[in-house]
Amino acid sequence: MKNILLTLNFLLIIGLGIYVIAKPGKKTAFILNQQVFNAFEGKKELEKKLNDVKARHQHVLDSVGALIGNSKDDPKLLLYQQYAQHFRIEQEQTTEQYTADIWKRINQHVADYGKENGYDFILGASGDGSLMYAEEGNNITEEVIVYLNERYKKGV
Repeated sequence: MKNILLTLNFLLIIGLGIYVIAKPGKKTAFILNQQVFNAFEGKKELEKKLNDVKARHQHVLDSVGALIGNSKDDPKLLLYQQYAQHFRIEQEQTTEQYTADIWKRINQHVADYGKENGYDFILGASGDGSLMYAEEGNNITEEVIVYLNERYKKGV
């Protein structure tokens, strides 16, 4: 299944490349996704919030840890482990949510930039063939879905 998705992604990129080359006059560019992500001020702000959450969690863990001392038989050790597990899960969920929020903002801003600056396509260079913005008139998603589903039904 993974090979099929990689092949389809590759074919889609090749097709898009041919389309862009064959249609002169289209304004196309690319961005380095990870560089944009790392440089985005919104990321830095949310990263600070996440670090504040981590610091608060660590403070609680340190306090509970101080109550336990060196005793491995202390019943408070279980409480410490439960807090640590809970905080780890909370931090993972917060990180995922912040990352999703950052990408949502970046995608919207890239689309706005493309519209304001007359781009037809802005490709995201991240190794996965991401398309960051395209004129709506160039959207062939529905036609591709029909084509893929017809081929699937035929067993191809």
